[in-house]
Amino acid sequence: MQVLTSHENQYPRAMNHASPPLISLINEFHETLGENLSREKIITHTTNVLSQFSSIISVEHDADRTKPYGPIESNLLYLDDSTLLRLTFASNTLAQAEHDAIQLTLRIAQRAIKKQQIEQRNNIYEHVIKSTRDGIWDWNVAGQSVQYSDQWKSMLGYKPHELENNFNTWMSLLHPDDQELALKKADNFFSFPMDEYNSTFRMRCKDGSYKWILARGRVAEWLDKDLPKRIIGTHVDIDHQKYLERNLVDATHHLQREKELLTRCSDVADIGTWRVDLTSNTIWWSDKTREIHGVDPSFEPNMGNAIAFYQEGWSRDLITEKFTHCVEHGESYDEELIIITAQGKKKWVRAVGIMSDEPDKKISYGLFQDIDERVQSIMKLEQAKTLAEQANRVKSDFLATMSHEIRTPMNGVLGILQVLQKSDLNDQQSNQLKLALNSADNLLSLINDLLDLSKIEAGKIDLEQKEFCLSELLSDLSQAIAFKAFEKNIDFILDTHDLSVKTAIGDPHRIKQVVTNLLSNAIKFTEIGHVSILASSKLIDKQSVRFSCDVIDS
Repeated sequence: MQVLTSHENQYPRAMNHASPPLISLINEFHETLGENLSREKIITHTTNVLSQFSSIISVEHDADRTKPYGPIESNLLYLDDSTLLRLTFASNTLAQAEHDAIQLTLRIAQRAIKKQQIEQRNNIYEHVIKSTRDGIWDWNVAGQSVQYSDQWKSMLGYKPHELENNFNTWMSLLHPDDQELALKKADNFFSFPMDEYNSTFRMRCKDGSYKWILARGRVAEWLDKDLPKRIIGTHVDIDHQKYLERNLVDATHHLQREKELLTRCSDVADIGTWRVDLTSNTIWWSDKTREIHGVDPSFEPNMGNAIAFYQEGWSRDLITEKFTHCVEHGESYDEELIIITAQGKKKWVRAVGIMSDEPDKKISYGLFQDIDERVQSIMKLEQAKTLAEQANRVKSDFLATMSHEIRTPMNGVLGILQVLQKSDLNDQQSNQLKLALNSADNLLSLINDLLDLSKIEAGKIDLEQKEFCLSELLSDLSQAIAFKAFEKNIDFILDTHDLSVKTAIGDPHRIKQVVTNLLSNAIKFTEIGHVSILASSKLIDKQSVRFSCDVIDS
């Protein structure tokens, strides 16, 4: 608003209704002489009395200034927002007064527009604060006060009225282990206030837990070029991010340990690794893979020279076929092949390959193992096995031939003994003849065993099924072998008291063979005392009998 003094007959020239909003002409008695019609567009007052503007302006006189065009009257006007305006005009020069009025009116209009813009920005700022999930803090450094937004407090589980707006609130909620570093970063910011304040720390929540916070801030107002007056910033909840970072670090350490373990296992097992990127057409070999191929670290493998290491013929053809099929159809392979090393040495290797299951990457990777010693050992074993089988066949053929040759005269001996058994013999001669017959039968059984040996090796042994007397079998067996015990002055005892079942169906020859071997060993390794046979039998059901024979020596 412009306040002017003027002669009454001159004011109409200054009251051009096309002039900027709100021009009032007032005489020295504070009476309104006229005003522009736009007054009511800015100020809601409708009367022409100056006193009605007292709530908007106050006037302070300053009549000491002069200008060449006449006496000067200068007023200081204070608007309601404490804005200070100085009014200078010439009371006897209406043209200059009109010019001053227009100028001041423009300033007032511009200030009104600026004030409206500030209010709009404040409204937007308030809306952003309420809608954002970040906490806002406003630190008045000069006044030593801090304003925390409701979200800043609720982020930690507090209601707005539960935390005071001061610096101590922030300090009291800091984790004890983070206070030193947080304060150091704040001091660094004051040392270089043009930089952005950026710090992470833990703050205590209402429930006693701690939450990771990312704090950022910048200087909003300055006391001078090096001293901040006001700093505004945000608090962002990064607790979940920190949790993910910790998991990532743990996973990275775990992966590193597994990688180291895999490398050690690879060295111990003599296994190398490889990787083929079909997009970039590059190949990577591990140190062990290079060692197996006999190349130095500077060697750069490619699709051509890698395949060329495989021996020409079936090895090279097979690996080419398997790798192509793996790339085109995603099927893995595991083959034992021959390579020719860089030194020209033939070597057996195991090549394993698979395709990556990542859809956006065309990568094949696998294992490469030196199996030359194992393959050579297997080949030697196979050769030794072949020779052993040949020797065994020769042995079996010899035993079969010899057993046939021996059995013919043995049958003759048995025939003579059986004829003598029918002649007139005294008791002593009969016992001696019976003993000779049993020994001949045992010898014939051994000859038959030689024939059975070839059957056992071929897995074609047959067990005889015939009825026999258990007590007679043991008695005949004992008579044939007891003389060996008597020669060493060892007592021989046969106990058949527990043979509740006397007869059974089975292979008496095999039973006699087993018991004879046990008795022969017992007599052989017993120097004094006795050797005894403890036999028992028990009927399990109508078709089964359990026969037990224990050979005991002292």
